[in-house]
Amino acid sequence: SLEVVQNDIYNLCEVDGFGWSTVDQIARQMGHPMNTLPRVPAAAVYTLQENRQSGHLYMEPDDFLDSLRKLLNKERTAYPFHDDHLRPLANAALSSEKIVYKNKGIYLKQDYRNEQGFAALMAQRLHSDLARQRVPSDPPEIERGDRTLSEEQLDAVKAALEHNTFILTGFPGTGKTTVLQTIIRSYAKRKERGCSILLCAPTGRAARRMAEATGYDAFTIHKGFGLGSEDDPDVDAPSIG
Repeated sequence: SLEVVQNDIYNLCEVDGFGWSTVDQIARQMGHPMNTLPRVPAAAVYTLQENRQSGHLYMEPDDFLDSLRKLLNKERTAYPFHDDHLRPLANAALSSEKIVYKNKGIYLKQDYRNEQGFAALMAQRLHSDLARQRVPSDPPEIERGDRTLSEEQLDAVKAALEHNTFILTGFPGTGKTTVLQTIIRSYAKRKERGCSILLCAPTGRAARRMAEATGYDAFTIHKGFGLGSEDDPDVDAPSIG
């Protein structure tokens, strides 16, 4: 409402189309003081949102304070913030409804909840007993194709076949694609026993790259699980079987 905005113009940041930079510029043009508490929590939320865009769910306190100070002082305000007087204002921002400080990390509250929920689900999967659905990982079950696997690659393939959740990481050129191809061929070899294969990636480009590397159809995650619209040009909806 108008009263809410008049009391704190930075409430406009909640409205689509009014980012923090836009609202801050409006506040400056209206003569609002640039060293007030309402400006700091709004800037704190924006700092964490920008950090999320870089792929991070939280910030360490010193990095958070440094980024917050740079943002608040970006327009060379008449009253620049320094650490000694910004720190208590930043601490006050941490008690807002949108920010939480947990495990020495500063999160947007919803991001913290999502991280905790995901961790709980992963823990449940990692400890669940799905032995009857596993593909045996004895060497005869591993379809190597025409490639010779290193000891490390073979261990990775076995781990993928033995566990219902598996994360494969590595630098370029370390053989991740070969491991992925071997895992897929091994599952395909046992497909008649009820194993279904669905390859998904976060983006259409990544899905196409995966398809090129494996020879199997791959889909964006939302398409793979039937969440995409019919107008989505990325890929056709898969047939899971």
